[in-house]
Amino acid sequence: MGEESGRLDQELIRLANSHESELDRRLRMLVALAEPVMLFIMAGFVGTIIVGMLLPLFTLYDYIK
Repeated sequence: MGEESGRLDQELIRLANSHESELDRRLRMLVALAEPVMLFIMAGFVGTIIVGMLLPLFTLYDYIK
């Protein structure tokens, strides 16, 4: 259609802009979904380290009694 009307370059630019805006929207959605997942992973990692440090202290306290 664009080739027949002599506006091929304008149509290709419009199409490229459309695809770029769709890609930007999908990337923003992916980042918005990845942030909470990363937060839970980090919280689990930190919680594991804290439990790993405190558990031996509690067992040591039981041996002292």
